[in-house]
Amino acid sequence: STANAFWVQKDYPILSSYTDTLQNYYQSQITNLDLKGDSENSRITINKWVENKTNQKIVDLLPPDSINRNTKAVLTNAIYFKANWTDQFMPQETSNQTFTITQNSTVQVPMMTQYTTFPYYEDNTIQALEMPYKGDRLSMVILLPKDDIKSLDDRLSQDEFKSWHDNLSQTQVKVYIPKFKLETEYMLNGYLKSMGINDAFDPNLADFSGITGNTDLSISTAVHKAYVKVDENGTEAAAATGLVAEATAMPIYKHEFRADHPFVFFIYDKQTGLILFIGQLIDPTVQ
Repeated sequence: STANAFWVQKDYPILSSYTDTLQNYYQSQITNLDLKGDSENSRITINKWVENKTNQKIVDLLPPDSINRNTKAVLTNAIYFKANWTDQFMPQETSNQTFTITQNSTVQVPMMTQYTTFPYYEDNTIQALEMPYKGDRLSMVILLPKDDIKSLDDRLSQDEFKSWHDNLSQTQVKVYIPKFKLETEYMLNGYLKSMGINDAFDPNLADFSGITGNTDLSISTAVHKAYVKVDENGTEAAAATGLVAEATAMPIYKHEFRADHPFVFFIYDKQTGLILFIGQLIDPTVQ
């Protein structure tokens, strides 16, 4: 499930063309709040909305003081995903095994195990495995580098992912996957600027006139939180992003997929080709 919302200072004028676009194309609710006069309660209201839309997985999206007397609008997006594997892991097959974080660092983790047929691909640099969820529209794709995970970072792109995915074929595989739960938080200002999005944060250059008809808005805070939990039954995942604008031993098998070192995972919609979540697991014991 996905949800979008636009929170606006109660006396701040917004173009009807913009609110119509939000409602017609993003099914976004639009709510007036007293962001200026009651900033803290407004922040609590927005955070509670995000929490409810993500099944209580994303809590306190907007940090303290992110809304203040200069805030004119807040744009939030939330996505929540929960699905069971088509081929679930048997809990009795899960056992503590070694996960190698670096050459000199290992941890013990609950490692799920099963032997079945999965879409699988292997070359001299990576192993790729797709584990479908019930309904067969969505799946988790894991890219397991044969070398250090840094060797994979430079190759990650939409085209590379499509190439790996297109080469998957049904193969009998013995699979070892750690149970894990990740909760991450990023302040996106610096990341977005490093990607070239600079004007939006500069009060003198930002142009959000499509929202208000003038150029009095710029982004002050961009924050993202994500939650992913993987166990024998399947996956539960949630993410939310907020932008604050202010006036400024099994049978014999041929292949083994042992995810006992850092890897990259995707939650993928096969019908649309969209990647819903992407993550990197370095240490399964750290949440």
